Amino acid sequence: MSNEIDVWAELIKVYPELTDADFNSATGTILLQNDSDGFGTYIAKWEHPTLERPADADLGITLKPVVIDVVPEVIEEAATEALVFEEMPAPPEDPMAALIEPPAPVIEEPTA
Repeated sequence: MSNEIDVWAELIKVYPELTDADFNSATGTILLQNDSDGFGTYIAKWEHPTLERPADADLGITLKPVVIDVVPEVIEEAATEALVFEEMPAPPEDPMAALIEPPAPVIEEPTA
């Protein structure tokens, strides 16, 4: 289960006496968290004074990463786009010289 709302709903089924205040991120005793690492939402903090933390299995929380199917054409397109680049200009012979002593301005002589 990877959706925070689903984990919350399962907690409410197990403990219908829980309130929104229990889940308040600043003052609540329960914190649900999703690290966007493919493992989904989990209980990051359980400090409820009277209720025992339910087992993850009772809430449908698994510690397996969520697998997302990717269409092969998308992978191929992304690989092709990664190969496209512009050639960078060559660096100056002595890049530090420009920092120490700026180049002299070029003054063009007027032509008649």
